[in-house]
Formats: sequence, C-alpha cells, structure tokens
Amino acid sequence: YQSMQGCICVVTGASRGIGKGIAVELGKAGATVYITGTSSSVFSNKSTNANANANANSNNMFLTNEQIGGPQTETIEATAEAITRAGGVGVPVYCDHSQDEQVKQLFDRIEHEHGRLDLLVNNVFRVPPGGTSG
Repeated sequence: YQSMQGCICVVTGASRGIGKGIAVELGKAGATVYITGTSSSVFSNKSTNANANANANSNNMFLTNEQIGGPQTETIEATAEAITRAGGVGVPVYCDHSQDEQVKQLFDRIEHEHGRLDLLVNNVFRVPPGGTSG
C-alpha cells in the first residue's frame, strides 16, 4: 500500500458495500476517513443531536436501513471502527445527502478540523420506496 498517512478523506454512503470497502482500504493506508450515511446505531436510538434527527425524519422519501430489514451491524459507526482497526482514523458522520444543510455542515466541519480535504469518494445512493422500476 502507498501511505496515505495524514490524508483527509470523505467516503459517502460508506456503511456497507463498495463504500465500506473503499473506506476500510483507505484506513489500511493510514488515512483519516470521514464516512457518511444514514445507517447509524446512534441515530436509530434517538440519543444524539435532535436537530439532525429532525432533518433526517422530515419529508424523507427514502426508507431507512431498519425499514428495509438491513443488518443493524452495517452502520457508519461499525465502518468507522473497521477503519480504525485497519490502521486509519474512522470518523462517522450522520449525513442525509439529500439535505443540503447537512452536506454543508459536513464540509464545514472538515474545513474547521483539518483545513483541507484530500480525497472525496462520492458513493452515496438510496433506493426510493417501491424500488427502481417505474
């Protein structure tokens, strides 16, 4: 692996699948990886920021991980832990990318904490209720 020590990365939609795989590999290379998604063990317990919960639940036309019967182990927190175990720094961030303000807050946070972003993997995807067929 080429070292990515000190690199600041964002992988959107990283609670499972390709996004999770990319995020963990970046961690193996030593990167700090902010991973985003809406599958969260913290938010499903309603024990965090009430404002973000309100944004996540208002006018949401998409189904949650729980509603589609997805494994509750596939969360942004679990991916962050896997990144850290792999040698990087995993930072889980609840972010509904259909909400512009949440996306802005994500990048404002990274700017404040690091002053830069080195790599963005834009992997976020959601299936609307009823699936993809018309």
